[in-house]
Amino acid sequence: MALPSALPLARARARRSWPTTLGRVRSSHADYYEVQAGRASFSGWAPSIAYEYTVDGKHFERTAFVAKVSKLDDAQETAKRYQSGQQVSVRYDPSHPARGMLEGEDIGGSVALTAVGGVLAVLGALMVVSSL
Repeated sequence: MALPSALPLARARARRSWPTTLGRVRSSHADYYEVQAGRASFSGWAPSIAYEYTVDGKHFERTAFVAKVSKLDDAQETAKRYQSGQQVSVRYDPSHPARGMLEGEDIGGSVALTAVGGVLAVLGALMVVSSL
């Protein structure tokens, strides 16, 4: 049961060894998100950063959720750090350059994903036990 929740952290560590290139912010703003998982639901605001970069002459565009936060003001404050046209450092998978990510994107997302995975695993186990 612990293995699936540890996978995102292992992937995040592997991504830290990916090469970097310079990218450019296309836009940034706060986005509302809502996730339903059975009876549990998670919602809040997250900064959404659209960016582009080039590797070996190929152009890529991606959108990053740099950190999951719950308050609109916090998400807007983080989004303001990424101004349109600003240069940013982008890590990319050398075997699949379309898999890119902003520096720091993996930490918040992986920890949040691991936490949500752990909560869902516990809820699933409780459901199984209660049905017996």
